[in-house]
Amino acid sequence: MRAAHRAARGRGGCSFDHLVAPPTRSSRCAVAGSDLRPGGPAPALALDKKKLGRVFAGRRSISAAVTFFVERAGGRRLGARGMNFFIGGSGRLELFFCKIGISRFREGKMPVRRALSVLCFLGCLITVNNDAGVSSAPATATVSQGTSLYDQTHITIAGRTFGVENAKRPWSCVRLDANLFRFELRSGDIWPNPGGGTERTEIFGPYEEIYGAYLIPPGITVSVSYDLMLEPGPANIAQWLVMGQWHSDFNPAIIQPVHPPLAIYFFNNDQMQIGGVYAATNSTAETDLTLYADPNPLQRGRFYSMKIVAKFQNDATGFAQVWRDGVQIVNYSGPLGYGQAVYWKEGIYRYPTNQTIAAQYRNTTVTP
Repeated sequence: MRAAHRAARGRGGCSFDHLVAPPTRSSRCAVAGSDLRPGGPAPALALDKKKLGRVFAGRRSISAAVTFFVERAGGRRLGARGMNFFIGGSGRLELFFCKIGISRFREGKMPVRRALSVLCFLGCLITVNNDAGVSSAPATATVSQGTSLYDQTHITIAGRTFGVENAKRPWSCVRLDANLFRFELRSGDIWPNPGGGTERTEIFGPYEEIYGAYLIPPGITVSVSYDLMLEPGPANIAQWLVMGQWHSDFNPAIIQPVHPPLAIYFFNNDQMQIGGVYAATNSTAETDLTLYADPNPLQRGRFYSMKIVAKFQNDATGFAQVWRDGVQIVNYSGPLGYGQAVYWKEGIYRYPTNQTIAAQYRNTTVTP
């Protein structure tokens, strides 16, 4: 950032006369690992002065301004794919911060040359990563394109109430559409629950009007269907990571194991596993079940259609069935759960890990 900022300062500060030509490939920055290493002068911005004036005068929306600036800074029209990117292993750099920068400029809190240098820097990085193929995956959305949802918020999905649990970061959970959510977890995103020490961004529910709680009693057949996409990025390195779980009753007075009775796991990689657990009522002595273990990693950047049907009963009447993309991958009959009520949770939940990971869920439907 400092190198780009210094380069921009050297081109004339508030004068727009130097903003005349798109960058060549040789003038772009090079990214190595998580560092920005200048590979030549920072790119010039091929900006139309009238459009530039409208941006700064506030006669152009901030979202349009971000797209306009970054595309010109990168020297090409990038579209939705190019606007979503990674910088090596350092995680996601959100255009959210770019929007803040323009807002601060309009408020008189950021000089024009700094705004230009920031936008030039972003455009350079997006272009480099687009050239490297990072952005060639299906388009994914950034926090600037949706509404951030914070911890303890209550939301409505398909007419039913869900709750939110996260570290209260703007990137933690973003609602992109009525039933499309983006979850991002960064190192240190600890959910501030009592005694909490895990990183989490999830939504849970729905509130069951029949039972007057978020809980579904044991012995009731439940189902959930949704689409899941793990966004492009480095392979998961978390010791354990959960992406979708049927959670047992959260009442701390209940004696039961701590693990979810049915969950989708990833252990130090991108290979999906589905695990079940059962225990006698009022006991912490659990029996763990590996119901499915994919020998191959998930393909990042594509949606997988998931459907889970189960009955959580810790006797012979329990069962679990799971389909992925219409193919049944779990067909288990036997004890499941702890004889307690359950509720659905989706998002990202993991052991604390120095890595950024993001996923999207859409079209979630839970019954009853």
